[in-house]
Amino acid sequence: MSRRWRHWSPPTSVGARRSIGIFWRAITWRHFQKATGLKPDENDNITLAKGEDIYLRIRLRTLVIATQVTALTLLLGYPLAYDAANGKARLATIVFTVVLLR
Repeated sequence: MSRRWRHWSPPTSVGARRSIGIFWRAITWRHFQKATGLKPDENDNITLAKGEDIYLRIRLRTLVIATQVTALTLLLGYPLAYDAANGKARLATIVFTVVLLR
């Protein structure tokens, strides 16, 4: 293989093989526990560990923000698109210009 195309060859160093191997490992129960903050107690009941619910709070906040953005887009986007498609040419030009400038 020519020197110019060497970077396209498969990785041969041990470090490269190890770093690629990280992505191929299976997700275990421990990964799920860390992501959700759930832990078994002494009676093998699943409980939410105190202070470990940061991932759940982040997911909930992300879901709330995504829902708000979707609702706002639907409330503003559809009426503007309807007016631009069915309104007068002058209104359509103004709407398209504002959308393109944003």
